[in-house]
This record gives sequence, structure tokens and C-alpha cells, in this order.
Amino acid sequence: MQTVASLAERLDMTAQEALEKLRFMMMDVESVDSVLTDDQCDLLIDVDDDPTVAERVRQKRLDDEEKARKRTERL
Repeated sequence: MQTVASLAERLDMTAQEALEKLRFMMMDVESVDSVLTDDQCDLLIDVDDDPTVAERVRQKRLDDEEKARKRTERL
């Protein structure tokens, strides 16, 4: 099981930077010792390769939340 800290060691970032990036992408992560899901691991690796991934993921999540909010307002 990968934690934020253990994956950050393998990437070009500190554990705190990795935590901040995950939170920026609106992921529920409590601390650098939190165990990551496979999707979160993949995202951090992608962000390490291409920092613009974080903004795209965040925007997609914001758009999905907006769509869900509009759907519930219509009901």
C-alpha cells in the first residue's frame, strides 16, 4: 500500500507537495501518511510528469459538481 509520503519519495516532490496537489485536485486525503488509492497514485505520477494535469482534474471535478447541483435543483 502506497502512502502519500512513500510515493512522493519516488517522485520529484516532497510529501507535503504531493499532499497539496492531491487536495488541489479535490481528493480527500488526511495526511502524508494516508494510504492512496490506485487512481490517486496514477494521478500523482501523471502530475509529476505534466503539472497541467492537476488543473484539468480539478476543473473536471468542479464541472461534475456543478452538473450534479443543477440536477438536484431541478428536482
